[in-house]
Amino acid sequence: PNGNTLVCTTTAILELDRERKQVYSFNVPNGLTAAYKMPNGNIAALRNDSKCVIYDTSGKELRSWNSNRDSSWTSGIDLCRNGNILISQPSRNKVEETTTDGKSVLVLDAPQLTTATKTPTGTYLLASHSNRSITEVDRTGKKIWEHKGPDPIFRARRR
Repeated sequence: PNGNTLVCTTTAILELDRERKQVYSFNVPNGLTAAYKMPNGNIAALRNDSKCVIYDTSGKELRSWNSNRDSSWTSGIDLCRNGNILISQPSRNKVEETTTDGKSVLVLDAPQLTTATKTPTGTYLLASHSNRSITEVDRTGKKIWEHKGPDPIFRARRR
């Protein structure tokens, strides 16, 4: 909303303002696969050690928990409108929604999953690189619709 840009590299998180000046930056020794700025200003990140971590903007780790995500995959988290974090777990063929304290609130089967996002209506979009598909499912895992594409699909998001 303020026009800033959050940047997640493989080893650092930084934020740039509208003039591209650095607002803050910090290194993450264990490496990163993804990060998102939360509405409260903290940052939710997936580290290469399979941890989902909440940082403040100084780089202080506020809390962490096991994400059950293999670090060989890229990306893998999405922030939900209800404040929860959605973690894609391709090696387990699952997607898990957790609170920001790491408490699991939902686990869905997601065969051949690459990444997942939660829609504004509370359904889930499951993108599959290997199946070249997007599948929308409800909270019970029931398929609502599916789209097969000609190319590998990495992420789907409904606006």
